[in-house]
Amino acid sequence: AERLRERLQGRLRHVILDCLSLLETKGPKVIFVMQHLSALIQSYEQRTAVADVSQACAGEQWARLKQVVAEEECKSDTDVSKREAQDSTDTHAGSAGRKRKRKR
Repeated sequence: AERLRERLQGRLRHVILDCLSLLETKGPKVIFVMQHLSALIQSYEQRTAVADVSQACAGEQWARLKQVVAEEECKSDTDVSKREAQDSTDTHAGSAGRKRKRKR
């Protein structure tokens, strides 16, 4: 029974990795999943005082999941920074346009 459970968990991790590679990662549902996976990994590392999830059973798969999640978090952070910079530029451009109109 334990072997079957371990095989199923390994297969599930493999399926998750495959799915993550196929998904558009900017959607809110995918971001939620990534945040949840990140929280699970961090919780495990804190709870077990393991420095890295790669030391867990099936550590290679967990390390790969952690890497994929971290890469997507970096992409999300970069996308947010780009949007904020664009919003700031748009706001400043809009203010300058309004100032020019008032001078006329």
